[in-house]
Amino acid sequence: MKKLTYYLLSIPLILSLTACSNSSSGTEKKGASSTVKNDIDEGNSSDDIIITMATNGTEFYDTNGENMIDKFNKMNNGYKIITKNYRIEGIDEDGRISYSFDDNALCLDIMKGEVVDIVYDCFEDAGKFHSLAEKGAFIDLNEFLENDPQVNRNTLNDHILELCEINNELPFLPLGYGINTLAGYSKYVGEKENWTFDDMMDLWGKMPDNSLIGGVTAPNTKDYVYLNILSMNMSSFINFDNCKAYYDSKEFLDILKFCNSFDYGEGFYKGGEQTDAPLFVWSLHILGFDDFHNELRSYEEPITFVGYPSDNANGTQIELAGYIMAISALSSSEKQQGAWEFLKMFAEEDYQKNMAIPQYRGANPGTFGGQLCFPINNVVFEELGKERYDKEMDSNVVSMQGKEVDVGYLTKDEYDRLVNLINDTKRVNIHMENDIIEIINDEIWAMFANEKTPEEVAGNIQERVETMVSERS
Repeated sequence: MKKLTYYLLSIPLILSLTACSNSSSGTEKKGASSTVKNDIDEGNSSDDIIITMATNGTEFYDTNGENMIDKFNKMNNGYKIITKNYRIEGIDEDGRISYSFDDNALCLDIMKGEVVDIVYDCFEDAGKFHSLAEKGAFIDLNEFLENDPQVNRNTLNDHILELCEINNELPFLPLGYGINTLAGYSKYVGEKENWTFDDMMDLWGKMPDNSLIGGVTAPNTKDYVYLNILSMNMSSFINFDNCKAYYDSKEFLDILKFCNSFDYGEGFYKGGEQTDAPLFVWSLHILGFDDFHNELRSYEEPITFVGYPSDNANGTQIELAGYIMAISALSSSEKQQGAWEFLKMFAEEDYQKNMAIPQYRGANPGTFGGQLCFPINNVVFEELGKERYDKEMDSNVVSMQGKEVDVGYLTKDEYDRLVNLINDTKRVNIHMENDIIEIINDEIWAMFANEKTPEEVAGNIQERVETMVSERS
């Protein structure tokens, strides 16, 4: 199993209160109560081992519409799941009910131990979960996978599992995933999937003057180019193994200068005013087979998935947001075993089918917007794909903007291309914590406003981010 250098901000397991302070407490709605609810079933047997799951109030249902916690608790296997709800309900300034999530309270409970045993990706600050994982807050799930006959590396996508590892340990179980990438017409960007910044600059220099980045309705401005080209790749300039940042590198400075070379402010050129302008690249977030097929068929000419420009040409990313679960490293071995028995239900076929295409949405195979993610379960992935490419010669007529359009189904060639794209992807998009994002945006937007030079911005980001990373190591 290979090691993955995670692109995230780490916080030590032994943290002070302020280390998790960048949470919902800083944006708490007026009148909000920070009371954490503990939903305990008083009917539990005294012999049951109680396992507590941190939640934001989300309910999990299987194919038959049964709540997964209720389903597990009915098994009478000696374990009972209860939930501790970290959602905060408040009243905003207009008198409306609003919700947030108490990141700070959950961070502290995880660090104290013996409070919560199961944690899923429910933080309001998306970087918190992965920061905790980096610092050993969650157990290595590899041992469970090696010894479980039902859920293991043969039944799940081993490639995705490897990408999720930190120092050869698997701190969380990925349940589903999407793909983040840049795409462009092959006639402009070539047929090579994934590229370096130099590759991109060479090809951009050959484009007509009125060419667009991001889409025909997006303006060619500094901020839009940054959001499309660089923002999704910012975390790649941090190496958490040695607590170093590399925002002072030539590559980063070159990309900053590229973004800053466009116009900014009122009166900027908008692509929507000239929809026939050549389109260089645009962002894609692929969430399923139908999504992949629809993207390919939406363009009259061949497209290439070039990824976000990076020095190692590994810019396409696996996106895990919202589909990961972990077990606390401070829970007892008995609770960890029971927690695994619960977690693995989410990776089995019944739940995986419903997670990928929720029945409550009423979405049939081939329906636009039906699939939410690719399942980690191999059998379900293959079955959902085959359901579609078995119909590749059939019509699939849908209504689009008042017109009946035959969008067809995923073809076998498209399926094979998708599988190759997934297998060739070498990194997971791990979200940075909000305070790091704020530093980066603060500096970059000052450059866009001509308040700072690209050199000053690169130096400031380097110093501020590296200091923060070092303090949290």
